[in-house]
Amino acid sequence: MSHLLLARASLALALCASLLGTPFTPAAHAQGESRPTVRIGIVTDRSGAFAEHSRDFFAGAKTWFDEANARRLLGSRRIEVVQRATTGTDANATLTAARAMLADDRPALLFGLPSDAALTALCADPQVQKSGVPIVSPLAGVDAPANCNVQFSRASYAQEFAGAIRQLRNMGVTRFALLTPAEVAPALRDTLRQQLTQTAGSNVPLVVWPASVANSGANASANPARTAALNQVQASGAQAVLVLADSLEYGEIYNAITDRQPGTLVVGPSLVNPVTLGGLFPTPRLQGAVLSQAVPDPTRGSLAVVREFRTLFNKYFAEAPTHAALEGFIAARLVVERLRTGGDVADALSRGTATKVIDVGGVSFDYTRFPVRGTEFADLAMMRKDGSLAQ
Repeated sequence: MSHLLLARASLALALCASLLGTPFTPAAHAQGESRPTVRIGIVTDRSGAFAEHSRDFFAGAKTWFDEANARRLLGSRRIEVVQRATTGTDANATLTAARAMLADDRPALLFGLPSDAALTALCADPQVQKSGVPIVSPLAGVDAPANCNVQFSRASYAQEFAGAIRQLRNMGVTRFALLTPAEVAPALRDTLRQQLTQTAGSNVPLVVWPASVANSGANASANPARTAALNQVQASGAQAVLVLADSLEYGEIYNAITDRQPGTLVVGPSLVNPVTLGGLFPTPRLQGAVLSQAVPDPTRGSLAVVREFRTLFNKYFAEAPTHAALEGFIAARLVVERLRTGGDVADALSRGTATKVIDVGGVSFDYTRFPVRGTEFADLAMMRKDGSLAQ
């Protein structure tokens, strides 16, 4: 436990240092030499809904970037990570931090943006787009506009939920419903419903989850609109409800549905973080919650990248491995593999010019089949009574 606390304190210092503009170079990570640098800019969510996921993603990515420097994988070049942390999940805060980073730090790429809203804001910002700096491996399930220079390394929400349907159909589940909070754009939820209906081979009804009302909290009985939504779910006869929501909303929806219909599978996307979820709701109550995962199980498995991740993550941070940390590690390896091709950094990382097929220790990214995402990998995991995931 002391190692865990020290490691988390180290990362907290990293976040504070980034806010003060001070480089974070603990002894194990220090670079004592001067080499040409490839500067990678990372904006993290320090205290909002994606804080745990963003923090672990950063830790996993930093692990590989530091190891790549130690091994001189880029030859004469060295990776320099510059980080800025925002408080809360306001996309404008992320946009402000990214603008400042582009102006002051001049990174070669922006890496691992912490949310859908952040990606949307940056893609719509003239200053960011004029910079020509590619956005790489954002933590986002929404698609970006075609004119936004983004390269993903995770499945979209549609791919995640389609994968969930295929897996659950193999288990005998045949009736599905899609539930989204009211703030999800109508075009997104309608398109998603159409795609999932095609995958399921039968109609997937759409249910919109209304916003909370004053003093009702998660109590659906105190919110008639939410009661009506639960009635719709029940009337659909769905055995599995696919919920496009963040950790807080997913937890509220999971509890509301399973209180009324015990045994119904409530499936959330991979950006629902189990640690965040367990901090908001009693973990025994969450037993049976089903979450899609964008990467393999980080705690076991024979894939070379998972074995290497566990070894190096323990070396640098001495923490329990998480899915988010493994995702950051894999995304960082993907970046390094592209940079090893040499030449212009923007060309190596930009949409349309980046290397098309890359294997990262047994995890394959194929941008010929999936031009923007590179992958459609998604796997289901179920929460245990202690809050851990069984994948």
